[in-house]
Amino acid sequence: MNDTLKPDLAAMRRVEELLREELHALGVDVAALPPHEISRNMTCAVHSSGALSYAWQGRPLLDVEPEAVDGGGVRWRFFTREVPLQ
Repeated sequence: MNDTLKPDLAAMRRVEELLREELHALGVDVAALPPHEISRNMTCAVHSSGALSYAWQGRPLLDVEPEAVDGGGVRWRFFTREVPLQ
């Protein structure tokens, strides 16, 4: 992946926030899970475009896509999945 397409700290904080929200909607209490459980169940695919796709136990949760902006910068767009509430 091109270094200019790496999400900055603010984008990664938003990713974490959205993932927590999506997992909460699934009934998963991330704060109660040990790190090895999270790493076993969460996957992140990194695409050649710089986009990231997160899934929990194979269930897609969040896509993060880079979007070029004027002046050479990158804006990150976040797309959550429709997660039915239990």
